[in-house]
Amino acid sequence: MPPVFATSSTRAFTPSDRPDDPVGPDTSGYMPPEPITVFAASSLAKPLQALSATFQREEGVPVLVELGGSIEHSRKLTDLARTPDVLMLVDDEVIAALMPTHLDWYVRFATNRVVVAYTDRSAHADSITAENWYRVLTRDDVRVGRADATLAPAGRHALALLQRAEGVYGLPYLSERVLERSTLRYVRPNAAELAVLLETGEVDYILEYESVARQYGFKFVALPTELALPVLYGVSVPRQTAHAASAVRFVASLLSDDGKEIMREAHVNMLRVPVALGSNVPTEITDVVRTLAAARHATAAAGAP
Repeated sequence: MPPVFATSSTRAFTPSDRPDDPVGPDTSGYMPPEPITVFAASSLAKPLQALSATFQREEGVPVLVELGGSIEHSRKLTDLARTPDVLMLVDDEVIAALMPTHLDWYVRFATNRVVVAYTDRSAHADSITAENWYRVLTRDDVRVGRADATLAPAGRHALALLQRAEGVYGLPYLSERVLERSTLRYVRPNAAELAVLLETGEVDYILEYESVARQYGFKFVALPTELALPVLYGVSVPRQTAHAASAVRFVASLLSDDGKEIMREAHVNMLRVPVALGSNVPTEITDVVRTLAAARHATAAAGAP
């Protein structure tokens, strides 16, 4: 089961909690708002704690966040008929595949990239560079962690990077050799659990998102631009959500200037102007994004801060 967390104060507001209420019991029949549920990519775990707390404080709506791999989350909708109020996933292909059956629209709001993360106690930490990283990762005394490609785009992106590196460096068996150092023992279902693997010293290196590496204070090797893979984050409110109004306000909060600042403080590379795709995009969202038609010729990288 993926971990579930909520903000530090997830109880629903009582009548006397409302700032516009007089002190004392409220007999007006006020009903506290129901919580919204957010299915989110695990790489967003840390910033979502702050964003959820801010939203609850300002809106009075509790937020329950369920973390996991984005592919795993998408299957909850398609295979298990579990529908969250908000969906925050990595990988354009994963979230776009949910349209139009489950989603009318989604917003690209951030980018990321895969890096080689490590700590001071990692084998050969004093000698790894952007020029020799692939040699280090194939050494017999090195253990490499990665995310499960069947559950998390982080794992799929890692495998794609290794395949691309074979062509760039002219080493046809590079991917196979790195994977020999990354047995199933060192595979985790999502980016957050992968980070813990490195943090506890069970592996020497992980193929991880840069934002997560920065959040955990890891050292990392930023790979050459020719190996760069475009990693996009998307957010949406599913069609069958039970709390659409609150969910849309949560997304608008994420895309607001304050929301962007919260995410950037956690090293999430927010787009300057998020891009909306699809139809029936709520007004609260269209006010703070650019539509696909207006952004058709722009790349995600051009929007990065």
